[in-house]
Amino acid sequence: MKHNNEVHLFIIWEKARDFEEEIIAKIENKFRIAQTYSITWSPYQVGNNFTRFYGANLPKNSEKEKHCGNGEFKLIVVVDEQPNYDDRHTSKGVRRVNVNMFDTKAILRDITGGGHKVHGTDSEEEAKHDLILLIGLSVKDFLKKHPIRSEDIIHKYDLLGCRGWDSFEQLFYVLNECSENIVLRNVENINLNYITHNKGDIDILAKNSEEIKYVLGDLSSIDKKNSHMHVSISKVEALIEVYQYGTNLYHKAFEDDLFKNKVKTNNIYHPEEEIEMYALIYHALLRKPEFEDKHKKRIFNKYTNYLGEQNKTEQNKTEQKLLKKIICYFDANSYIFIKPNIGYFNTRPEITTRLITNKNRDGFLKRNIKKILEIQHKRRELDVFILKNNNNIVFIKVKLFKGIVFCFYIGTK
Repeated sequence: MKHNNEVHLFIIWEKARDFEEEIIAKIENKFRIAQTYSITWSPYQVGNNFTRFYGANLPKNSEKEKHCGNGEFKLIVVVDEQPNYDDRHTSKGVRRVNVNMFDTKAILRDITGGGHKVHGTDSEEEAKHDLILLIGLSVKDFLKKHPIRSEDIIHKYDLLGCRGWDSFEQLFYVLNECSENIVLRNVENINLNYITHNKGDIDILAKNSEEIKYVLGDLSSIDKKNSHMHVSISKVEALIEVYQYGTNLYHKAFEDDLFKNKVKTNNIYHPEEEIEMYALIYHALLRKPEFEDKHKKRIFNKYTNYLGEQNKTEQNKTEQKLLKKIICYFDANSYIFIKPNIGYFNTRPEITTRLITNKNRDGFLKRNIKKILEIQHKRRELDVFILKNNNNIVFIKVKLFKGIVFCFYIGTK
């Protein structure tokens, strides 16, 4: 393949199969077909598969399922040998897309009478995500396995991870195709033996956290802020917390360098050792009310190359030394301390002059009003919007069930 070739895919859902011959002919006129699959999902997992595939709540018998069908569908993997990108109006606004794919998808949908009975990818990122979930292969491994087209493959499997994951290697093999991500700390202990015998979680920073959450598969935790995902790995439950890049978990320049300086171990991307150490010190001293023993031990056991050997007496006196060390490191690299959009932050006096205001972080009043109004009813939460937040008055709009909107304010004009 030439360097600029792109792998993409089309799906002819069950209710468009009557037009399959015409659709495939149109596709062959524009692209080289690399391989086709006839895929069948388990009847009781169709809603789960649609939900995880599209990253939206699409339960059993959803309108999507009724529109597209729940029987066998055709996957057509193609190679675009002359990819061309331009802006197009999409359901997510104006985006830069592969217009060969985007425009062809529109033509194919017209053939079926409109609607969304044909799916097509319009970016390399979307193609990687769809391919790995549907057939369990990265784009690179797909090309190795299918250098030439063979007969149609019968594939009777649900999306990868539908019933949990076989191993951490498998999980991160998939996650890495779906969104750029890094495990922030404790990567050396991501194994079944450690997870089975020790409490703790896995913290992931992702360029697209929603994508990662849907792929992980714990759909009950999708809409819960700062909630751990309960993920089955070889029938062992692992707790995974996913943070969104760009929401000030750290200063953006620091987050950028975490990704820039990532390394890979057993399919898991993580920061290289020095910047990983400072990310852990930041987490231990500023994201926690107290310097916990588990963080203290991890820092001094793992990073002796940067901190030197410490006896227990020295470790107990070293909290301030670590704080000074991270301040110097941030100053040297032009990083800034910032409170996260959501979550606890320990505003230590030593960093106040280096702490910038985060306008996206809720204030005390706004945060507590949201807590009061965050009422669960039939697994759905009220939509709460703060329309205005001055020193004297807060306007609030609450979208109730069945579309009823309630507006009120607190304070004095």
